[in-house]
Amino acid sequence: MSSAPGQNRLRPGSAECSMGLELFYTTSTGVGGKLRKRTEDFVVEEVSMYPAPVKPPKTGRFSVAKVKAFNWETNRLVKRLARDLNIRSHKVHFAGTKDKRGITTQLMSFEASPEDLKDLRIPDVTISDVYTSNHRLKLGRLYGNKFDILLSNPDLEGKALEEAIKETQAQLEELNGFPNFFGVQRFGAVRPITHNVGKYIVQRKFEEAVWEYIGRPLPGDTIGFEVRTNLVKTRDLESALQEYPKELEFERAMIRYLIDNPEDYIGALRRFPQNLLAMFVHSYQSYIFNLILCARIERGISLTEPQPGDLVLPVDKDGLPIHTEWYEVTVDNRKKLTKLVGAQRAFISGLVFGSETEFASGVQGEIEHEFINREKLVPDDFVIPELLPASSSGIRRELAAPVSNFELEITEDSARFKFQLNKGTYATSLLREYMKTEAINY
Repeated sequence: MSSAPGQNRLRPGSAECSMGLELFYTTSTGVGGKLRKRTEDFVVEEVSMYPAPVKPPKTGRFSVAKVKAFNWETNRLVKRLARDLNIRSHKVHFAGTKDKRGITTQLMSFEASPEDLKDLRIPDVTISDVYTSNHRLKLGRLYGNKFDILLSNPDLEGKALEEAIKETQAQLEELNGFPNFFGVQRFGAVRPITHNVGKYIVQRKFEEAVWEYIGRPLPGDTIGFEVRTNLVKTRDLESALQEYPKELEFERAMIRYLIDNPEDYIGALRRFPQNLLAMFVHSYQSYIFNLILCARIERGISLTEPQPGDLVLPVDKDGLPIHTEWYEVTVDNRKKLTKLVGAQRAFISGLVFGSETEFASGVQGEIEHEFINREKLVPDDFVIPELLPASSSGIRRELAAPVSNFELEITEDSARFKFQLNKGTYATSLLREYMKTEAINY
């Protein structure tokens, strides 16, 4: 779909806008509804890259297994697995972080014996297909994810529901994908503050980063709203440690550290695992990327027809975009690159700003410079000696993401979506185009 500047677009509610999700790409009627009405309504199966097995009778250094979890967020699951295996959390490895609310299946590797894995008994967790390898899993080493998602309680029913869904589907098929926004999970669906924490870290405002995380009450936070409100009002860490529920384990760890080490806010932030610490800065980068993508759509510039100055990502042998290599679109190569983008053998990119990223030129470059200047950022901001795991070199990311194996089942009052996405792309960013809700019902 190629839209004209100023075309009337539906707008999301304030919560999504706060994450840089300021518009919907499609102009069709939204059907509303809710995802994850039940945990089993959101099923995710990782399309994994399997480390090479070691043939018996030899045993590899790592045990690799398929882990199926019901209502477990990945980082909390890792902590529980490590505890029950009597190993450190960094000795449990995974390729992709999964949402808590849903049924998720993913590959993990462990510095533990196959026998210990098979003996594990954790509620709502099933471990299967155990084997050994001399190679561990690394973050990002996966192809993508398969989804089976039920949308329930839509605002429309019957023929109206079907027509609205089909119209959205037609517009996205014209795009040959969907706008590749970072989804709400990147920022925290219940309490979207991770990008704010990341911004404070980049600005070296470590005290503000800590208080944003442990405090900052937001509506919808049924577990922590009251205790956060009290802490922000009183600044009484001792009382907060008694009041904060055990589910808020990272907050409790930071509060406990600050009681013992007053004003050591860098030390408090180091209570996070390294991947979570990095996630804060990545969330801030994601927020800016979302704004840049919105601006391109708002100006009516195609996401799939390269413009002079665009930087186009090639794909690897598996058809996945390479985020650290690109070709600049020129008058001479534009026709060739347009064909490659149309065949999804290349993708127009947007800036995920970091210490080493490159701006596009042309109109896309103007947009990117506008938002980086607005945030008053320079590359060195993303080299953070005090918290090295939070440093980020940045990448370029495809503006439109492909969808494969798409299936749709529409009933009188629900719709089931089945599809596969590349790694790093969000099912909710696809489904929000169909729903167009003001509140976050993901």
